[in-house]
Amino acid sequence: MIIIEPIDVTEVNMTTDVPLSEIEWTAGTTPEGEDRRIGNDLYRAVIETADDPVTGVNADPPTWIRIGVVNRFQMFDEFYHSQTVATERIEVTVQPSEVVNSVTLLNLDALEVRVQIEDGQGGTLYDETKSLLDNSQVVDYWEYFFSPILRRRDVTFIDLPAYSQPVRISVIGSTGGEVRIGGAFIGRQRIIGEAVYGTRRDLLNFSTKERDQFGRFQIVSRHKAKLVSYDVAVKTRNNDYVADFLEDVADVPCIYIGDPERGGTITYGYPRDFGFPYETPSISKLSLEVESVT
Repeated sequence: MIIIEPIDVTEVNMTTDVPLSEIEWTAGTTPEGEDRRIGNDLYRAVIETADDPVTGVNADPPTWIRIGVVNRFQMFDEFYHSQTVATERIEVTVQPSEVVNSVTLLNLDALEVRVQIEDGQGGTLYDETKSLLDNSQVVDYWEYFFSPILRRRDVTFIDLPAYSQPVRISVIGSTGGEVRIGGAFIGRQRIIGEAVYGTRRDLLNFSTKERDQFGRFQIVSRHKAKLVSYDVAVKTRNNDYVADFLEDVADVPCIYIGDPERGGTITYGYPRDFGFPYETPSISKLSLEVESVT
């Protein structure tokens, strides 16, 4: 069981080939419904206004609303359902301010991901490429030839050498097609134990479904979230350390990984609850619930 607290990524420590295409706000009148950016924040005018967005958000009534961040920073915001979108390829390099040893990408739509670390003198410290094609449903030749092509949405690299050198992430898609990244997380992993069978993934669906007077469903589609219940075998002598660490990150969104090869056990969110009985002198089983952000 791995927990990763991601580092902050800003324009100071990140470079990317994703263009900054949003229009920057300038003084003057902005038409209703137009979007403008200030820094990396993106705002929308709710009426025709001459207010600046920062002032307009706090006006009564508001003349602007904040709708998120610009496209290039969607992959680094607090919501992994919002995606950075580009054509064919996204490449980003992050200079960490501390030692890191893991990269996790969530809510992907691409063909493959490559992660590289160089030593600053022309040498390569790490270079790994992972395909996102999911062949787990292929059990015979009929499935191989006729089943739809599926892709993994989540992938993690947990074997990086521990350095503070720049990390380059390349996400590659099909020729002429779009590439999407919902969340990109770089950090230092903590191993707290071993996730065991009994770990469970549930769906939190925030959509509403109501029947009208004729019995037909009226559906308002909204975001979904994971609720993962991990069963983790922890060495009893480490119980206090693990409990203290979970308390420290209780209000910090982190990456939780039960099995790096099972995307359903990878989630980004907050611990909802955990129970920690002192079962035997050698091993105790931690029950940990993590609710993903949306």
